[in-house]
Amino acid sequence: MMSDIDRSAVRVLVVDDEDGARRFAVRALTDIGYDCDAVASTQEARKALTNALYDLLLTDLNLEDGTGTELLRWVSRHHRFLPVVLMTGYPTVASAVDAMRLDAVDYLVKPCEDLGRVVTLALERARQRRADRQDLRSWAVSLRNLADRLDSRAGSDNDDIGGGQVRDDAIWDALSAREREVAQGFVSGLSVRAIATKLGISENTVRNHLKSTYRKLDVSSQVELMRKVFGGN
Repeated sequence: MMSDIDRSAVRVLVVDDEDGARRFAVRALTDIGYDCDAVASTQEARKALTNALYDLLLTDLNLEDGTGTELLRWVSRHHRFLPVVLMTGYPTVASAVDAMRLDAVDYLVKPCEDLGRVVTLALERARQRRADRQDLRSWAVSLRNLADRLDSRAGSDNDDIGGGQVRDDAIWDALSAREREVAQGFVSGLSVRAIATKLGISENTVRNHLKSTYRKLDVSSQVELMRKVFGGN
């Protein structure tokens, strides 16, 4: 189990309307050092989350006064960076898709025999997501600077693109002018539709340019694209 996490400093909120399941989850987590609180309803969960800081929310899908999915939606609005693990004894494809779409870090089928390990992995995954978001924010600023440089580059062969922030000019130069425009929008957080509207091209054309960019730069995601252009781990 990954354990550079200080479990004694991690506070978990367990939400389950079944007494036995709630006690089992709390015992499984406190036995390995996590600090746990437990409630039985979405209303109690919202109150707890409003009054205290938690590092992870572990919630059942079917609750007496609502669903874990509804609670997940509320968390995404009011505590957007709180990692949520959804668990259920009645899994369906639809609820699993909803959980992932709403950015849950995991979807568990009860009973979960090694809940402590699952929670630790969820915390690790959430930490990596936060690091990736920070990378994207930092790189988006660098990319805007790069875009300004690219606009003026045509008139000067000696222009220093990116003020030293771009790891290798040859990487960026491997792309066509249109691919650079599409990539700039994509890594700045624009959707395919927004890029298409901004550039006056079809969404399919945007996707084709992104595929070409990924192939030329040997990357497979937005984060990898940022790392390729600007460096980083």
